[in-house]
Amino acid sequence: MRRILCKNVSNMRDIGGIQTKSGHFIKEYRFIRSNLPVNIDQSEKEFLLEKKITTVIDLREPDDVKNNPNDLNSEGFFYYNIPTKGSGFPESEELIPLGYIEIINDFESIRKILTRIAEAPDGVLINCNAGKDRTGIIIMLLLLIADVDEKEICEDYEISATNLYEQIKALHEKYSDLPSFVGQSKKEYILKTLSLFKEKFDNIDHYLKLVALDDENIRKIKNKLLK
Repeated sequence: MRRILCKNVSNMRDIGGIQTKSGHFIKEYRFIRSNLPVNIDQSEKEFLLEKKITTVIDLREPDDVKNNPNDLNSEGFFYYNIPTKGSGFPESEELIPLGYIEIINDFESIRKILTRIAEAPDGVLINCNAGKDRTGIIIMLLLLIADVDEKEICEDYEISATNLYEQIKALHEKYSDLPSFVGQSKKEYILKTLSLFKEKFDNIDHYLKLVALDDENIRKIKNKLLK
């Protein structure tokens, strides 16, 4: 997994190179996951465009988008704001996977996101505020579509807390009463989410039928994902 060094975007990374169960690999520079892209300079924008990362899907609420604009909502990029559930902090650590399932259960938003991904002309960048929770669940679904092993999904998820270390530290210093788990991306969270997903939907194919994503768009997404 390649870390893309936009100096002010600590959790922007390419999921390319992740291996599937069958030995194939996710294509490089097709799917970028990110925290909010801010203070991106022109050379960094040009880098993304050179790699044909031209579609941006921002999962934040409209008020967040208004108050903290996405720098990639600019010339050269196709920008879409498709809000998902999952903003705010859970009251307890045990609720984190349930919050992720709430995102997964939002079939309408998931269908819009996956349809936009299928129709994207080139590479796609997906972001929320931290690039960890809402973005992490969309990436989890994409990796399930690609038939990636749970171990690989967990490893990708866990990286976020490391990348966001300074921001998480500053958040806890500012709000000393925040629970210690806030900002973390522990393997246990995503493993429990995957277990709940399997319990409720059995597999990704059944889930996509419930989402009502048509077969052609599923085919397009798989072609974008896999070498």
